[in-house]
Amino acid sequence: MIDDCQDIAVRYWNEITSSHLADVPGLLQLLETFQHIGAANHRWSFMAPRYHGRGFVWNGVLTGELRLTPTHTFFPDVPVLEGTPR
Repeated sequence: MIDDCQDIAVRYWNEITSSHLADVPGLLQLLETFQHIGAANHRWSFMAPRYHGRGFVWNGVLTGELRLTPTHTFFPDVPVLEGTPR
């Protein structure tokens, strides 16, 4: 689902930048700002223990399996500290 959304966003970016909308003053800068905000939020979400459970330490992995639970998400291939709920 995430990959599909990213593909849609890239398609919209390509459509906008190759159309007359690219000439609207400030529009491309605004869209680039949204890209930076989204990328930073995505990276922060990988690193923040609040999303992955107490004791989570991100090891830099950006791909692989992600499991969602009612209380947190976790990456099975990323080691967690002893006692961290799964």
